[in-house]
Amino acid sequence: MALADMLEKIVKDAEKQAEEIKAFAKGEVEKIEAQNSAYLKTQAKDLAEVYAQEKAEIEKQALLQAKMEARTENLKQKRAIIEKTLEAVKEALENISETDYQKLLKGLLKEIAQEFKEAEITPATGRESATKKALADYPNLKLAKTVGKFKGGFIAKTQTAEVDSTFENLIFHIYRGQLELIISQELFA
Repeated sequence: MALADMLEKIVKDAEKQAEEIKAFAKGEVEKIEAQNSAYLKTQAKDLAEVYAQEKAEIEKQALLQAKMEARTENLKQKRAIIEKTLEAVKEALENISETDYQKLLKGLLKEIAQEFKEAEITPATGRESATKKALADYPNLKLAKTVGKFKGGFIAKTQTAEVDSTFENLIFHIYRGQLELIISQELFA
């Protein structure tokens, strides 16, 4: 076998091996591309699921937030109605008849007369006469010479204490919780 034949055989073997390597490499590339394609499809599917879950969670949170804001606004409106109602109650009490005013004061003055040995009662502006008549049943309580700058109720003063029984204080502070409960039950139940 001559050198030329040997070279030709080596070249053909090399070309054959090169073709086999190319075919093998092409097969490996196709396999890798198929794996990558499947991986990318799986990743895309997983991301789509995560996105859908996050979107659903965001929508749920937005709905909860909207409900909370609506509830807060509803409560604000109810508070405003309660405030207006308390103010209307105060005004109604300030404008009751002399007779009813005296009856109301007698009930309030009874508590003061029982609690203190003596006290000076400052009447509401324009209600001095009714207050004086209500005090007739309680000799330990005396009418003050001054008149208060309030429209209903009174202020009782002793040497050691002062009791604010003005309608404003009674309605907006002392009995507020009880009145709010009654109003809420009547209006919103």
